[in-house]
Amino acid sequence: MAPPATTPAVVVDGVTKRFRLPRETVHTLKERALHPLRRTTYDEFTALDDVSFAVEPGEFFGVVGRNGSGKSTLLKCLAGIYRTDGGRIYMNGQLSTFIELGVGFNADLAAYDNVVMNGIMLGLTPKEARARYERVIEFAELDLALKGGSRLELVCGRRALVSFRSLRDTVTATTRSNPP
Repeated sequence: MAPPATTPAVVVDGVTKRFRLPRETVHTLKERALHPLRRTTYDEFTALDDVSFAVEPGEFFGVVGRNGSGKSTLLKCLAGIYRTDGGRIYMNGQLSTFIELGVGFNADLAAYDNVVMNGIMLGLTPKEARARYERVIEFAELDLALKGGSRLELVCGRRALVSFRSLRDTVTATTRSNPP
């Protein structure tokens, strides 16, 4: 018997994104005042051209390519930061952007507050973020360091581990909460 078909978590179908780049820019108010009727001409730059793929529930995926190949543009389209000029993007569930690990950590806050706040910023509810605190601290191997108190200076690598575990829990929760 064949396994049941699942609905993909993400479907990108024929996505195209173009940018209009001005040939010459007006840098000052004086230039604009001296040439009020001058029309700006544009060149069109195609950053994404007919991109298609699907990501199944529970899968992780990465975007790899050379500089200028459209990786960040694609991720911004997925996150809803940019609108596409063609094609469709379908999301079955919640999206957590994974652009900058450790953003939002505050050295003045206790580790617990940082972990919970990071989880919330990644899309968890406050209750879900609080429930995952122990797993996040254990994953980042901070459980022994926190035995003496809750204040801890997280170096960049540890912040990344805490963020990664919070994100992993967010993706797992999203996949489980949106069954096909």
